[in-house]
Amino acid sequence: MDIISASQEPFPVNEAISTRAEKWIQFKYHTSTSECLKRLKKKGFKIAATHLSKDSIPHTALDYTQPLALVFGNEAEGISDEALSLTDYRIKIPMIGMVQSLNLSVSVGIILYEAMVQRKKKGFYKKERLSSDEFEKYLEKWLGSSSNISSKSD
Repeated sequence: MDIISASQEPFPVNEAISTRAEKWIQFKYHTSTSECLKRLKKKGFKIAATHLSKDSIPHTALDYTQPLALVFGNEAEGISDEALSLTDYRIKIPMIGMVQSLNLSVSVGIILYEAMVQRKKKGFYKKERLSSDEFEKYLEKWLGSSSNISSKSD
C-alpha cells in the first residue's frame, strides 16, 4: 500500500478496527503525490481516482482486473488537482438523493468489493498467487518473528 505523507510518520493502524489485517500489507511511503503516482505508472499501473465530476464513470464500469492503483481522497477535500492530473480514470459511486458522497471507509469497501467480484469472475482466486517463499514470509510476519511454526509439514 502506497501512502502519501509529507511527515513520513508510520501509518496509524487501529488494531481494534483492522482485525490485524495490516500484517498482510507492506506500506511504502512517498513525500509527494506525483512521486507516488508516477512511480506506479512507470511500473505499469493505471490510476483510478474517486471524484465527483461529470466525466466520472460509475465504479462498476471500470475493469479492476488490469494492473490498477486506486486513489481515494480525504472526506473533506477529496482528490487534489495534482492527483487528478495523473489519473487515467475518474470513478464515482452512483447515488440517489441529496447526499453526494459516502464516508471514506464505506466508499473504499464498496469499490474493493466490486474489484473482488470482477477478479473472482475471471478466476483470480482459483490458484495461489504467492510463491512458497512469499507465503512463508507473510506467515512468519503474521505469526510473529519469534514463532518457529511453519506451514509446511515435515
